[in-house]
Amino acid sequence: MTNWVEPTTGFVLQTQRIVVEQDFQSAKLASAGIEPSAFAEFCDPAFFIGLSIQAGIDSGISAEGNINMLTQLIQHQKVVLGEPLEVSGEITSVDPVPRGHRISTSVWFRNISGEAMISVHRVSLKPDLSLKAERGQAIVPSRSCPMLARCGVRVPTNSRRNRPKPIAARVMPFTMN
Repeated sequence: MTNWVEPTTGFVLQTQRIVVEQDFQSAKLASAGIEPSAFAEFCDPAFFIGLSIQAGIDSGISAEGNINMLTQLIQHQKVVLGEPLEVSGEITSVDPVPRGHRISTSVWFRNISGEAMISVHRVSLKPDLSLKAERGQAIVPSRSCPMLARCGVRVPTNSRRNRPKPIAARVMPFTMN
């Protein structure tokens, strides 16, 4: 049984080496109905989302029950199938939210020369079942999420001026002539 580690800001993932092989990619793409030749000799960048989650799991961080809120994948350079990559990363923040903790993680895939090939930045919710938040509390965060700002998404604050004004219901009398 794995002894899971609670996520903390600054937690560094274990550095490891991986290789995405042609046979692995072909099988995965074919199972999704995608012709493997579509990527030629290169890796499908979407694979690195799952590989970044696996890097956290391999470092002792449980992904079970976590809810993905945002994933930003950046392909700095194309990765050639069979190319060895070094995986490293860290938890950049753990913030309390009404239903648990918001966890931000950055994972980097670098070639043997140290050049960034792919980076995956994720924000996820780790629910705390002991917390009973009122429905809708998490819709308007108390402060902007840095990841959203980097992606160009504007997050409203909790100020009253940003809330929609209620629409007053008017009752119209029904008349017949």
